[in-house]
Amino acid sequence: MPTTFETITDNPPTLEELQAKVGGFVELMNLNDGGQLLFDEDGLMKNLPVNEKASQLAARLGRNPSRIVGNAVHLIGDGRIK
Repeated sequence: MPTTFETITDNPPTLEELQAKVGGFVELMNLNDGGQLLFDEDGLMKNLPVNEKASQLAARLGRNPSRIVGNAVHLIGDGRIK
């Protein structure tokens, strides 16, 4: 099953929209550049595949770099959750 990686730059999505995009409960990682990376907090327990693009972003800009699994959403600029 392929994973998705979406970048949103304006109009922050609602919690319900984010849950639908990642496929479950949302975990938020604040990135060192001010952006936010959101993904399924239960992704490892669900044995979801690694999201290479999100994992690379987390390794480059994350405060706690790790392998991100499942679908991910990258919020930047006006797309960030306040």
